[in-house]
Amino acid sequence: MRTRVSYATFLAAGPGRGFSDGPTKSLYGILLGVSLFFFPFSLLFVGGGLLPAQFSPMASFIIVLNALITLLSESRSMSLAKATGIFLGMACILFFVEYAGITTGTPFGWYAYSDVLGFRVAGVPIAISFAWYATVVTTWRIARFCADRSPSALLVPLTAGLLTVAIDVALEPMASGITAYWQWRTATIPLQNYAAWFAFTFLAALLLQRVRPEPREQTKGHAINAFVLAGMQWVLFMSTDILHGCYAEALFSAGILGFLVALLWLSKREPTPSKETV
Repeated sequence: MRTRVSYATFLAAGPGRGFSDGPTKSLYGILLGVSLFFFPFSLLFVGGGLLPAQFSPMASFIIVLNALITLLSESRSMSLAKATGIFLGMACILFFVEYAGITTGTPFGWYAYSDVLGFRVAGVPIAISFAWYATVVTTWRIARFCADRSPSALLVPLTAGLLTVAIDVALEPMASGITAYWQWRTATIPLQNYAAWFAFTFLAALLLQRVRPEPREQTKGHAINAFVLAGMQWVLFMSTDILHGCYAEALFSAGILGFLVALLWLSKREPTPSKETV
């Protein structure tokens, strides 16, 4: 018999649950509070298209802030040094993937970054590696919480990959058109971009699954943090899309999430016992 999750208990746990280090928990709480404070302003100024050009570096600030929150959250179940090592490893790999993307068109397609996201190295904004890290880890944490009890070992990386695609589908109209963080050389966003997002998150989730199991308290803390950060991202992207008339992208992103909810619901259904004939 599977144990059902009480979401009231889950939400009551709070995002700070599971820390064993008081100072780290305090710093985490401060940074999360700063992120939550800025979120309504992001909806107003970015979603509403009211952000003055001189404040465009705030996007990079929020990206780095959310990556640091994710890094601190990961230290619930491992040393901060190990969590930092995983972050640096992922950031370096993803930086070179992005460099390959803008110089060869592989794996995402042909695109180029503007100067909106601030300081760049070889054409790649430093903030992009932070964004990739936060997105991959948060989608993996959500998938692990929702799907880890499934008998299918591939459901966690599959869920993480599809969550990332749902976020990117909502992100692209804002980032490549409305705010011009980057620009595609083609008239439409290539499908290989979404395939690459899925593939990298899927592979990263497979590798991250090797992390030793955490106590239930830490698992809940990881998951709540991931739901908060990924939720703020998705709401911002969707709101911006809808306010600027990108309805198809918003609907498609919501459709992917709806498919995932159905998939996870089906995976958790109890098998119907067969009737034995006498």
